[in-house]
Amino acid sequence: MDSAPLFTGHRHLRPDIDAVLQGYCGTAIANTGGDFQAAQLSISVLTFFGGDPTHPMARHLVTQLTGKQSILVASEAWRTLIYHVHGPRIIPQPRIAFSAKYLELAHLHQLMRDVPAGYQITRVDLELAQRIGREVSAGLMLPEVWGSPADFVARGIGFCALTNERIVCRAVSAARCDTAIEIQINTLPSCRRLGLATVVGAMLGRALFGAWPGARLGYRYRQPAIAAAGPTVGLCS
Repeated sequence: MDSAPLFTGHRHLRPDIDAVLQGYCGTAIANTGGDFQAAQLSISVLTFFGGDPTHPMARHLVTQLTGKQSILVASEAWRTLIYHVHGPRIIPQPRIAFSAKYLELAHLHQLMRDVPAGYQITRVDLELAQRIGREVSAGLMLPEVWGSPADFVARGIGFCALTNERIVCRAVSAARCDTAIEIQINTLPSCRRLGLATVVGAMLGRALFGAWPGARLGYRYRQPAIAAAGPTVGLCS
């Protein structure tokens, strides 16, 4: 039996959930037997719980969590269980959900033209993919998701901002599933507040007609994820 029905209530970070369910990356754990009642999906530091929080497997999955995790749940019952087990280690992390249903493509086109003087925007190729970890931040292309820079270029997508041939900002697909990707944008501290993240995000948004969660890129607020998709909690070691 497929564990996907246990996660139908999750709407936040849906590409990550589907990436695991569809076998692209990550791990899935559920109770034994063919009738899955409680399950956990994990990708990097993200953990999702689904199913029946009163099932014995649910408590086992929550209890065995260690280290620093971002935990996402879709019901108050799961949230209550996590707080009961981990108590003061939990740090709430409310999130905002955006919708691309009324995406303003004309706004994206305008933002793409606002490249600051001295910077160039280019699509990530193999050479840039090999450099991103060194020049922007290590771990941006998670090995759990992309087997290598070549794998990212073959199956992913991204855009970079460069100045003096140095990568200073990038927007890339952090994870992918059959129908969507999760987009991650990072800018070096010394180059922030120049509009670079907006430009590379707009470039990627236009290339995909996808959804980066940012109202500045023409997306509309749907409602807080803590209400729309259930509470989000953070577990810190």
